[in-house]
Amino acid sequence: MDNEELKDIIFEQEEQFEEQSKCSNRTIKLDRYIATSLVIVISGVRRCGKSTLLYLIKEKMKLKQGEFLYFNFDDERVPQDVMFFSKLYNLFKEIYGKEPVFFFDEVQNIKGWENIC
Repeated sequence: MDNEELKDIIFEQEEQFEEQSKCSNRTIKLDRYIATSLVIVISGVRRCGKSTLLYLIKEKMKLKQGEFLYFNFDDERVPQDVMFFSKLYNLFKEIYGKEPVFFFDEVQNIKGWENIC
């Protein structure tokens, strides 16, 4: 996968992620998750609102485009290779010139993800 194709996927997925703004706001206490430097894993059954929760966290953190990277690994265009994380990170830094806050969806699709994140 070349960088232009990956950029297209990143921007397409970000646009889909932003569609979560149409959801109902929920009163969930998120501060303890936002304040930590640890990796936070959200788990649950399919279609229970995990992606919406990611969006609510992003909103609570007041992150704008270029400050976060949302990526859904359920996309069949994405290589199922742990080395893909480096490519994704490096391309984001090339585009925006800074380190992102990561929001990964379906990251369990990548074998060995827990050793990278």
